[in-house]
Amino acid sequence: MVASIKKTYYKFAAKERDEETGYDYFGARYYDSDLSQWLSVDPMSDKRPNISPYNYCQWNPVGRTDPNGALDGWVEDPANPNAGV
Repeated sequence: MVASIKKTYYKFAAKERDEETGYDYFGARYYDSDLSQWLSVDPMSDKRPNISPYNYCQWNPVGRTDPNGALDGWVEDPANPNAGV
């Protein structure tokens, strides 16, 4: 029996990996998973000057989400209306 191998394009935070660069594309910026860092500052970093412009989800990737690489927000759980509050 031969197993087929399906290439996974979605990596860190379920974002698509750019095959040419090898970086994860978030829409507003790229993430280098080999270095574990962003390649540019958060384009919305002026909204939160007390947090590093290279952070992800205010250092809370479990409770917050950043779907496009810009400004993050709380993860919403329809089953629990108080989630993230």
